[in-house]
Amino acid sequence: MRLPRYLAALVAALLIFAVAGSSLASAASSAHKRGESHSKRHSHKHKSKKKHRKHHKHHSKKKHRRHHKKKRRHTVKSPVPAPTPPAPAPVPGFTLGMVSGPAAAWEAGMTDTAGLHPKVVRVPFNLGTSVSSMNKQIAGLAAQGEQAILLAEFPGRIPSTSEAQSLAGWAAAFGPGGTFWQGRSDGNLAVQYIEFGNETNMSYQFGGVSSGPSYIARAQSYGQRARDAADAIHAANPGVGLLAIGDNGGSGTSQWVDGMFSAVPDLKNHIAGWTMHPYGPQSRWQPIMDKVVSDTAKHGDTTLPFFITEYGISTNNGACLDLNYTWPTCMTYQQAADGMTGSINAMRARYGSRLRDMFIFEQRDMANDPNGREANFGAIKSDGSQKGVFTTTIRDLLNTYRG
Repeated sequence: MRLPRYLAALVAALLIFAVAGSSLASAASSAHKRGESHSKRHSHKHKSKKKHRKHHKHHSKKKHRRHHKKKRRHTVKSPVPAPTPPAPAPVPGFTLGMVSGPAAAWEAGMTDTAGLHPKVVRVPFNLGTSVSSMNKQIAGLAAQGEQAILLAEFPGRIPSTSEAQSLAGWAAAFGPGGTFWQGRSDGNLAVQYIEFGNETNMSYQFGGVSSGPSYIARAQSYGQRARDAADAIHAANPGVGLLAIGDNGGSGTSQWVDGMFSAVPDLKNHIAGWTMHPYGPQSRWQPIMDKVVSDTAKHGDTTLPFFITEYGISTNNGACLDLNYTWPTCMTYQQAADGMTGSINAMRARYGSRLRDMFIFEQRDMANDPNGREANFGAIKSDGSQKGVFTTTIRDLLNTYRG
């Protein structure tokens, strides 16, 4: 019976030793970890620390790789939306407007639908039109936040002194502080300029005559009536100025400007600026505008601002037109848009701050004539539909050049 007890005791001792060994190993491991933590603070047990770091780094890197790989496998990237292009920044000191037909209020609704919002709109009225007959058109523009420049038309003739002086009534009504604006909150849209005549210097209104004695006589009479109108306007409302025709009407001579100054030597002291219609690419518009510079300088004016009250490019998106002021006759909308942008940039670079305003001719196509030059100048079609990139380019230009 002694052997079984001995064996039992031996087995028990072995079990106790095994459990104790396991506990000691666990304790040693815990002590090792505590020692590692301690060594990080006090640089103790360098050898164990190095081993632990290596083990920990390997373990962490492996774990990180596994985690990263898993993440890459299951993560779906959302598409990045394309950035919205910034709106063109307004450029001070130069205004780009548009030319309207007589029904300016109606056209303002069409251009608004197309997103075209010119700051200033040139509106034609026959000289002698009553203020009451003009109210609707001025109000329609004001409703869209648009200011009018008034064109006084008298095609094929020179007005009388009393007719010219009657423009004082327009100034008194629609100029700053005028009767039309009383009780309204949009007086900032008051008229500042009245344009005296439309292309009175050109031959088509006077039997093809563009030079010679009768042409000079016409220029002299025009200069006198411009002075009369300007003085009457100033007396009625000093906030309104008169614009006189300054280009040579395509004659290539200085007879128009010379004629005006021969009749009214101090004309530059009466008017507020010079108008011109220099259609065409630079090879055509530059000689016309340079001639205004030299002709007016000859008579002592180097400072009055320029107002291009008509400038346009006719396009029916590649359909060939009968004429196009030396532009290609079959221009696409893109080509016309590029031509318009290029001309504006070149004009501004050449004439600087003297170029005050420019008006795109015109707001909408004049008619539904696919091959007629005069029918296809519009920024939009005659029915109000847009002309692709030509419309959007003009929209951007109008938003950029707002004075």
